[in-house]
Amino acid sequence: HLWSRLTKEALERSIELYKEAIARDQSFALAHTGIADAWVSLSWNDFVSKRTAFKEALSAALTALEIDDQLAEPHISLAMVLSYFGTDWARAESEVLRALEINRNNADAYHQYAHLLTFLGRTHEGIEMILRSLELEPVSRVISSCCGQIHFMAGRYDEAVEHLETAIELDPSNTGPYSWLGMVHTQRRDFSRAEVAFNCGLEGGTFIPRNTGALGYCQAIQGDREGALSKLERLAELASETSVDPCFEAWIHAGIGDDGAAIAALERAYDQDANWLVSL
Repeated sequence: HLWSRLTKEALERSIELYKEAIARDQSFALAHTGIADAWVSLSWNDFVSKRTAFKEALSAALTALEIDDQLAEPHISLAMVLSYFGTDWARAESEVLRALEINRNNADAYHQYAHLLTFLGRTHEGIEMILRSLELEPVSRVISSCCGQIHFMAGRYDEAVEHLETAIELDPSNTGPYSWLGMVHTQRRDFSRAEVAFNCGLEGGTFIPRNTGALGYCQAIQGDREGALSKLERLAELASETSVDPCFEAWIHAGIGDDGAAIAALERAYDQDANWLVSL
């Protein structure tokens, strides 16, 4: 329950509870997978740096696998760690396929496989996998949101909007889908709707760096240089409080037309092994 809320406080609390469970039963493999998944989410949702999260997530996933490699979940967690952090995509695919051998009806396996395939540029296969995941868990707002994300990355904007709006309807308190909805509208050049979506995300208090960068890009390509520069200033402020992926700065610089600054930001992203490089 806490993990699915995807807020910093909820994810950190979920790790505490998993650790309490492990203290009572060292052989509880699913608690270790929960820790791995929470650390991945902390990083991917801009709460901690990738380098900080990777070590913790990998250790937890490998421990779970060592305890019980006949469960699907440890293989899914390891695949999630290796794919989201981009360290070994071939091994990640092998692990998720093993999970599906163990349990052909595991929605999380199809979900994580969909993201991996999308990272690899195999978006049509990714769509097939995320739709299978959604078929198994039709009222999951996390899977609905990710379904919208993957359709967006495949350039299928109408379907992306449909799934993202469904995710919001399933849980209006969840502001995660708004950043993706704003990106879809930006690509469709429906800027007024894009800005509404990004601002809804910002008001919700989650994914602040991502929404700030995406809104800045949206403003930049409309010619609102002042608005875009204000978002760069905001990202600089946020960097003193939380993890800020340099890719978000690159978006804004590219929108303004400052190619040199955009490349410099991407070089910093590369040096930091930033999460969002895999999505460019």
